[in-house]
Order: sequence, then C-alpha cells, then structure tokens
Amino acid sequence: MGFKGRQTSHGLRALASTILNEQNFDADIIEAALSHVDRDKVRSAYNRTDYLERRKVLMA
Repeated sequence: MGFKGRQTSHGLRALASTILNEQNFDADIIEAALSHVDRDKVRSAYNRTDYLERRKVLMA
C-alpha cells in the first residue's frame, strides 16, 4: 500500500475507531467490528451477539 515504515495496522484500527466514534456509531458495534473483546468478563459471558446486521451498516 506504500505505507511501509509510516503506518501500522494498529494505527489504521485506531483511525477507524476514531472516525466511527465521531459518526456516533454504537461503541459495542465498533469494538465488535474491530474484534475487540469486552473487558467485562461477566458481560462477555452472557452477551453472545455478534451484532452482524448492525455491523453491516457500519461497514457500508
């Protein structure tokens, strides 16, 4: 892509998170799209949704 030494995959993920948060997408949907794991282990154990339909809107 031409970004060797200037950009990292983590930097691109941070950029995506920032832009999506600025567009007022639900934080849970953003985190699911970025494959982040919920830090709240109890919530994570009970919330098994993948937010697929809402993530499709986010990705479009």
